[in-house]
Amino acid sequence: MQRQKMGNNNIENFWNTFEANKELESKELLALLNKEIKNYSTGLYVELSSSTTPKNLIITAHGIKIHFAHVYELIAAAPSVENWTFSAGRPSLGESFNFVMDGLEIKFEDITFMPLDSADFPDDLAIRLYHHDYV
Repeated sequence: MQRQKMGNNNIENFWNTFEANKELESKELLALLNKEIKNYSTGLYVELSSSTTPKNLIITAHGIKIHFAHVYELIAAAPSVENWTFSAGRPSLGESFNFVMDGLEIKFEDITFMPLDSADFPDDLAIRLYHHDYV
């Protein structure tokens, strides 16, 4: 994946769009900002925590390290806005999720998954888990 060259105008445009529309309902604001952020970096996403005071706008790269610098650059340019905070990425959920099954310790980082589709149950969610030692 190649890194995109970013311009300061796109950063400024993002924050101007936010400031001009921050009073919209959360769902509308989220859709607008996720569209606008793509003008800056296609690897970034906006999340909102609007049920708290102050509200929190989170810029995330969903764990894709090549975009982390863009996250921090965008947050560094954030304006000071009353009743809002801005975060680079989501906070860690704490310790890794581990469990033991049949004497084997399984760690979260050892697992991958594949979504499963079913024509009989199109609205159901199902996944198949894979342990890297047993694929």
